Amino acid sequence: MDLYVREAGRYFLEATDARGCPAFGEVNIAVGNNALKADFLLASEAALGDTIMIFELSNMALDSLRWAYDHTAFERIFWNDDYDHSYILSLHSLQPGLHYIDLYAYSGGCYSRATKSVDVSAQRALAAVRAAEDKEPLITSVKLYPNPNNTIFAVEIKLRETADVRLILFSVVPGARMNDRTERGSDYYHLSYNLPQLSTGMYVMMVMAGNERQVIKLIVAR
Repeated sequence: MDLYVREAGRYFLEATDARGCPAFGEVNIAVGNNALKADFLLASEAALGDTIMIFELSNMALDSLRWAYDHTAFERIFWNDDYDHSYILSLHSLQPGLHYIDLYAYSGGCYSRATKSVDVSAQRALAAVRAAEDKEPLITSVKLYPNPNNTIFAVEIKLRETADVRLILFSVVPGARMNDRTERGSDYYHLSYNLPQLSTGMYVMMVMAGNERQVIKLIVAR
């Protein structure tokens, strides 16, 4: 079969069967952005002075991406290692108010934009300080071992009181969600992982309980 242009902007397909008989047909080719859906994980609220972790979660592997935010409201925190962390955005909040963050995602000639907001509150920061003075954190300890590992590892979580926990594992490249699990009804969790689909590289494990979260870097070295 051959695809060729017989007229400007029009494409035609020519095919020949086993007996040498030809057939012709016109082919419509359209390019659009509907396949790619940019997305990212962002907490809707934060306290002034918090470090906000933002994770890219688009539905396709990206060729490139770009973050946009108010540089007077946030200061970007860069990770001190050799890995590409463009898919994870760490921002230190500098000003209270409702702020918007944009993700511009590009893949295979497609483009998609996602916008989300975070409400940064000075009052919430003060309340958090007062609460911390009156109450210990819910998440008292998180350990992941061995680290580095060969895709087999364990996570140990200790809580101040009984609560559900959610653990999400992200790859740094290409920024995909690799594993998501929720466990319930305890103040201590020892969770085993065996994820042979993971390739060598850097990952991020986010552990959430109540309104608290902790982030651990994980290295797979086969």
